[in-house]
Amino acid sequence: MEKTKAYELLGPDSPLQDLVQRTNRLLRRLWIEKKLTRTQLEKLLVDPAKGELAHLYFLPKAHKLGAPLRPIVSGIKSPPMAISKFLDKCLRPLFDQMAEHSSIKGGIYLLNKLQKWARWRLATTTHFLTVDVSDLYTMIPQDGAVDALRKLFSHLKLTNVSGLSIETILELTRFVLENNYFVLDGLYYRQIRGGAMGSPLTLTIANVYMFFYERPIAKMIKRQGGLYYRYIDDIFMTSTATPEKIKDWVRHWNRLDSNIQLTAQISQTVDFLDIHIENKNGVLETSVFHKPSHEPYYLPFSSLSRNSSTGTIVSGRIFVNSAYQRNMTIRPSIDHVSARSVQLTHFHPRQLPDNAPGRPTKSTLRRQRRKRLEMVYACGRGTRKRQPALQSSIRLATPRHTVNVEEIVVIDLRPCFSPRGELLEGFP
Repeated sequence: MEKTKAYELLGPDSPLQDLVQRTNRLLRRLWIEKKLTRTQLEKLLVDPAKGELAHLYFLPKAHKLGAPLRPIVSGIKSPPMAISKFLDKCLRPLFDQMAEHSSIKGGIYLLNKLQKWARWRLATTTHFLTVDVSDLYTMIPQDGAVDALRKLFSHLKLTNVSGLSIETILELTRFVLENNYFVLDGLYYRQIRGGAMGSPLTLTIANVYMFFYERPIAKMIKRQGGLYYRYIDDIFMTSTATPEKIKDWVRHWNRLDSNIQLTAQISQTVDFLDIHIENKNGVLETSVFHKPSHEPYYLPFSSLSRNSSTGTIVSGRIFVNSAYQRNMTIRPSIDHVSARSVQLTHFHPRQLPDNAPGRPTKSTLRRQRRKRLEMVYACGRGTRKRQPALQSSIRLATPRHTVNVEEIVVIDLRPCFSPRGELLEGFP
């Protein structure tokens, strides 16, 4: 808090009641001026009985030296939260559209682009740069954030978004940024710089601000045949320049904006997000990277998480490990990744989710069992004769029935079970 100077001490008196009144007053004024619809007004109004001030807590960055703290403002019930979610829903698709050629959503997206680039551009002298932006969320000036949004609308040539005028969006954005209050140890604070890390709108504003800051940098790198991509406050670049020349560039970039300070690492072997990237004499090699604080499990054995959540984790880790280590092309589906490619030692066998790769779901098992029983009834266990529908040489293995491979089996394709598993009429 002392480092960024982003918080102002207010004292022991709670500003909650005043904040609720000012929020509702602003929304009603915009509705009277016909800048908001009735539906939007009802969605954004704050209930005084349910409003709460945000709480500040800290998460240690265990993967960094000294374990610095990351401030998190938890304001789920804070008065401006509904406005923040509403604006983020309107603005985030615009940023994704504007920054599709310089922004990524994760390590897998970077790997795909890096492999395509390396086929023609990677040289033995190519260096990789990983750049970290210091305290991005709390260092962006609030006026600069509003100006960045104005540049966004100008860049995309927009006059309104989701039925709201540009000035209305900017007014609501300024209100959200300037009214981040929270309580810590019985004292109340207001954030006077940047946005709250915990507010949905803050991420979008930080991305928009960084987009216009990084434009000359990205153009310079790409003009020299390099690669430039950013994930929030982490930047990845490639260049064939010498390390001394690159360090001069970084010093120049730090003078472009006093609010943005970059820390760069230059090498032919780097770790970025969850990828280990290496240039071996002009050959790209990648593998999975785990930070020193990485734990060897994703969910504890006693976890009560839903099967859909645990299955996603297992499938995702199999996909990432296989893709990063084999340099394979990323596809939307993971059906081509074998479940045996990664040992699922992080899960107890009984807690392996039903939808994990290689294990059929319960519905699939029920469907397979129903088909086996239908074939048993169709193969003559009953006394009623049936018209032959299909002849095939198959081998059935059930507790009470076995058919040799050479035996001709008559199979009736009529369903004999209802969707509930009950035996239909006409079958014994």
